[in-house]
Amino acid sequence: THIPFTSDPQKDDINDIGKQNRHLVQVDYTYPLGKNEKIETGFRRNYRYSNMEYDYSRYDWNLKSFFSVPQFTNHYIQSEAVNAGYLTYKNKVNKLSYRGGIRLEQTITTAQLDTLPGPGSKTYDRSYVNFFPSAHLLQKLPHSQSISFSYSRRINRPGVRELNPFYRFIDATTVRTGNPYLNSEYTNSFEVSHTKNWKNATLNSSIYYRSTTNSQQRISTLDQNGVAVTTYRNFNYDHDLGAEVYITGQIASWYRINLGINAYNTTIDGTNISDTLKSNNLNWNSKVNNVFTFGKSWVVQLAGNYVAPIITPLYNTHEIYYADVSVRKDLLNRKLTLSVRLNDIFYSRRQTSEQFNSVYHVYTVSKRESRILYFGIVFRPSLKKAKPEEKDDEDLNDGDGKDADER
Repeated sequence: THIPFTSDPQKDDINDIGKQNRHLVQVDYTYPLGKNEKIETGFRRNYRYSNMEYDYSRYDWNLKSFFSVPQFTNHYIQSEAVNAGYLTYKNKVNKLSYRGGIRLEQTITTAQLDTLPGPGSKTYDRSYVNFFPSAHLLQKLPHSQSISFSYSRRINRPGVRELNPFYRFIDATTVRTGNPYLNSEYTNSFEVSHTKNWKNATLNSSIYYRSTTNSQQRISTLDQNGVAVTTYRNFNYDHDLGAEVYITGQIASWYRINLGINAYNTTIDGTNISDTLKSNNLNWNSKVNNVFTFGKSWVVQLAGNYVAPIITPLYNTHEIYYADVSVRKDLLNRKLTLSVRLNDIFYSRRQTSEQFNSVYHVYTVSKRESRILYFGIVFRPSLKKAKPEEKDDEDLNDGDGKDADER
């Protein structure tokens, strides 16, 4: 049955303007103690200033113009400074390499909430100091094998959107808001890995365990007007126990393949908020990269990624899959390189999720600008073969973001 509108539809206009300034200062120093023994130390300061203005207007059908809604119009200013210093000791004895370090971080965050228009403002100041130890052992074994153990403690600080308490309207029935009292989450990671090398292939397998406290999670509730409000809360913990296998193989002189598979069990506990917010599920993802070399100057790469569905106490996400392709051509004895890359060939990179409880069911489909064509030109006036440097994963990670993931 068709039911006609009895009143004019609601028409809104949203102006969401954000400005951000960042500066980074970093100093590193290495002091060799012997052939394979050295000490590294350094300091890093990362400062970020964010200024966000949000203007929400509604259309008046009688006046034929928009008017600002004061209670939803706001101004949010946040500054965050992270001062960090680290000390690392490295050594190698026979076939055993080891490294240990500690990082000290001071975080100073200030947020100011000004309502525009409207009287008064409110500030949230927060300052804390953390220690982050790390350790790494690598033992080489016979028959081109090695085994390693690593431990690290890291921090993930909430971003501006997660902290800003003002409402951001997605549509007439969905709004998002931050939580200025949201705490940083801390992750302790343990990993044991094994590597086996052959003439044309490498197999790397690992078992890992990650324990995250103050886990940051999105949570949705329904207000008295029937609007779904999504914000962020700290859960008790998030535990991951998993295994990963990564294979690199030179199948032919013109074809190389990299294949990785990661499977893990996730336990999320939010019983500090509600007894129902707890889940235990098996998740997995995989990626493959095919590299084709034609002659000495043409390289074609075709990559595919797949993320399996994920179930959490608050929402379910459906599978994500996409493919990318790139072509590179070297000219003038590799002094000039031309490249072209197309992301998301089949335009399939979208995220679909469901939120549900006894009161409501929200089905969301989000799509980023993924099918993008890139062109690149690189010119090297004097090409010299660089001396390979030892890769080192001990850095001053300021914890601004999580691992790359579609979620």
